[in-house]
Amino acid sequence: MERTKKITLSVEETVVEQARAAASREGLSLSAWVTRTMKREALAAEAAAVVAAEPRMRQLLDQHRAASRAALARALEGAA
Repeated sequence: MERTKKITLSVEETVVEQARAAASREGLSLSAWVTRTMKREALAAEAAAVVAAEPRMRQLLDQHRAASRAALARALEGAA
């Protein structure tokens, strides 16, 4: 289990209430929900930085997205 660190944040009241409601729906404490959300955002930002730093990675991801869209379009056409 990772160590925790207590921090103080200033957050808009409406955002806090939205986060509490989301945490409650998922059966999590607000702290657990915020921690999970912060981890996701930090990983996404790190991944975006890697992609931005590696032009070949960007090209591969673009090709993958295009192939996925084309496959989905073909599947949808076949289902119609």
